[in-house]
Amino acid sequence: DSTATTGDLNTEAILVLDQADTVGTGTTTVDDALLITNSGGSTLTDAIQIGTGSQAIGTAINIGSTGVTTDISLQNGETITNDVNGTVLITSPTTTTSGDLVVQGTTGLTFNTGAGGDITFALGEKIDNDSDNQINLTLGTSGTLLLTSATASTIANSAGDLTVDSVADIILDA
Repeated sequence: DSTATTGDLNTEAILVLDQADTVGTGTTTVDDALLITNSGGSTLTDAIQIGTGSQAIGTAINIGSTGVTTDISLQNGETITNDVNGTVLITSPTTTTSGDLVVQGTTGLTFNTGAGGDITFALGEKIDNDSDNQINLTLGTSGTLLLTSATASTIANSAGDLTVDSVADIILDA
């Protein structure tokens, strides 16, 4: 509610929509419960809040305008954007998933900014590419780099000789 009668006004909600059709009297499909535009050009701070309970909603947010610059702005400033077709950009210094992350596609996982990119595992082992033309495997204070295969395996350098270097003896156990 606003009691001001002049100047700039701020109102919590202009409209509350409720799809109250019940199954008992037949169903009514509503394509767009709310269509929001900004033809006047004034700032529109928050476009929508969807429900507060467990109401059945097919698609919560359908962003159809290519004029949207930030698709979703999260509570601490990170954003989710789809300005380029086929790309979903998550801006965050750290992105955490609570389950397994599955990467699909023909190029797999690509690190394309900064100095290399680290893949750090839960127990501290790490794969990094902090130096150009070099991949480092970090195993901790003592560890085993194990090649597991169901058939005979080969470690080879496709460009020629393979050099194995160590600060101590190299032991071959066959």
